[in-house]
Amino acid sequence: MESSRADDWLEVLQSLGVSCLYHVTDKDNLPSILKERGLCSWRKLSDDEIPVPRPGGSSITHRLDARVGRDDAVHLYASKPYL
Repeated sequence: MESSRADDWLEVLQSLGVSCLYHVTDKDNLPSILKERGLCSWRKLSDDEIPVPRPGGSSITHRLDARVGRDDAVHLYASKPYL
């Protein structure tokens, strides 16, 4: 059986000693995350017209993400962020 990209990333993360990933969001966004069954990229949120009660970042960071091709990704942390 061929491995998937997710399996490849899991192996890389495990080899680096990463046991979990964190995503920082406002608690008001949790119902939307639960309804969509996970985190969505800005592109998917926009394309599917999914409302985000308390979006993170700003219009500037969202445009920068799109400019460098990161608007189809979700920002995660490999270590617990200290906010």
